Amino acid sequence: MKKIVVLLLTIAVISTIIVSGCTAQPPASEPQAELPGSGPMKGVAVKPDGSPYTFGFAPMHMFSDWMVCAEGLMISLVDRAGGECVSVDCAGDPTTQMQIIESFVAEGKDGIVVHPADSAMVGPVCDDAWAAGVPVFNFDMMIESENIVCAVDSDQVEMGRLCAGWLVEEAERTGKHIYAYELWGTKGMEGSERRSSGFHEVCEGSPLVDVVAGPDCSWKAELAAQSVVEYVATHPETNAFFEHGIMSSGIIEGLQELGMLYPAGDPGHLYVVPIVAEPATVANLREGYIDGIASQDMWEYVDPVTKAMLANVCCGQSVPSHVTVIPYFITAETIDTPRWGAPKMWCDMFTDNVAFGDWPLLELPDYLGIVTPTVGMKAEGY
Repeated sequence: MKKIVVLLLTIAVISTIIVSGCTAQPPASEPQAELPGSGPMKGVAVKPDGSPYTFGFAPMHMFSDWMVCAEGLMISLVDRAGGECVSVDCAGDPTTQMQIIESFVAEGKDGIVVHPADSAMVGPVCDDAWAAGVPVFNFDMMIESENIVCAVDSDQVEMGRLCAGWLVEEAERTGKHIYAYELWGTKGMEGSERRSSGFHEVCEGSPLVDVVAGPDCSWKAELAAQSVVEYVATHPETNAFFEHGIMSSGIIEGLQELGMLYPAGDPGHLYVVPIVAEPATVANLREGYIDGIASQDMWEYVDPVTKAMLANVCCGQSVPSHVTVIPYFITAETIDTPRWGAPKMWCDMFTDNVAFGDWPLLELPDYLGIVTPTVGMKAEGY
């Protein structure tokens, strides 16, 4: 009996071994490599061979907080997609900027973003980049070229209108005649010319507002301060100032030097309505030295233009050739109500030292036609 039991057990074991050997075993799967990057755009800027897409940014200058933030945010957004972005400053020299763009092409960059030092001069070199197969993207000041893949700007004329509109309303409310002094960014530059035209268009419609155009300040606050001191010393009737962007601290400095800096509500207050809500500008707005600011929101430029570049270059998606951000007027009452899902204004994010990697992606409005690129879009684009 024992022999029979042992025999049966032996047969059972052999049968189990045979059956097991005939059953298909799943092959050991290769562990998937973690895609570089973070957030919704993770892995978008990674090529099929695992290498990163590389991009170049050619800013007009790097002496303003506005441009420092533009550079930092763009590099961060590309990094979140798993790509690489380098920035090279031309210090306001268009010839140098042209050479930078040519270098980006020679280095084999997959895409280039340009904030032009001269809209006309850099046009041909952007055409050359396009001909060489390197797409060019553009924001803020427009480039005179038909070969820009996507340009994101704001209504520069409307910015001037917004500042002038506030002054006209104030003149009509108080009955006070306003003598405004205009401080130029760069005469001949597309953005400056348009902002000035919008300002004059509205002011010329009011008999209570006169405007005197000042000199070219090259976007430098120190030159604006010098101009204010020199002009007001010989034109004491001046009671308002308009500047084209990133120079408002110069106006405040000049008025302080003259002993004429007073907050709103004080009988000696002089009106100041600049463009661009830089950190110093917003601080002076909150203290009452500045009356209102026409928005030229860096975040609202850089977020969409970078997303457009990633969607087009990395995902093969078509993107709008030109989109215009609608500007708005900021006052002390509205400064803490940012748009498009931002927790606060870009200037406050910068002042609060929020790391660029922690700036959320904006919830772009439908009218821009630009979406956040994802890895899933890559299959659709190819």
